[in-house]
Amino acid sequence: MRSLLWLVLVACSTRAGSSLPGPGCPPPQPDFNSLLGSPCALPASQPCFVENEFSDCDSAWFRCVNGAWTMDHGLGAAEGQSCAGAPLASCDYEGNPGCTEPTDQSCSCGSDGVWHCTCECYGADWECGACPAEFPGVGTQMLPACSDVGSICTYPGHTCTCTSTGQFSCT
Repeated sequence: MRSLLWLVLVACSTRAGSSLPGPGCPPPQPDFNSLLGSPCALPASQPCFVENEFSDCDSAWFRCVNGAWTMDHGLGAAEGQSCAGAPLASCDYEGNPGCTEPTDQSCSCGSDGVWHCTCECYGADWECGACPAEFPGVGTQMLPACSDVGSICTYPGHTCTCTSTGQFSCT
């Protein structure tokens, strides 16, 4: 009897608004390349939320259209955008949609119903908002993120200023 109860609880645990795949929906994916266009057998009226295992802010809703999976729309985790009904309370972007390398971005759904996103740094050598330990170079594409607009970091013969874009500009 206990096994039957456990089975019923597990089978019924997938519900609307859950990040768990619903019946017939694809499981979480490392990326969507192999999912797009692959065969499916659900009605087009049934959306399926599919979590992106590499970058969960890139997760999306899919629909089975004419027997093949198509992306309907993304999670939409971006600063200030509505997160009402989002199946994830928080997520991370691997890389830098709103940040500069070498950072990633973390978003959480606030009590005000909108996404709040912040830049995070990789590794102990980078401090978001602080001066890099070594001069990052002029015109480099790997400038670290910063949060204190107007702050200046000095290096022998060079300065870096935190700009309103959240990135250091170095000369």
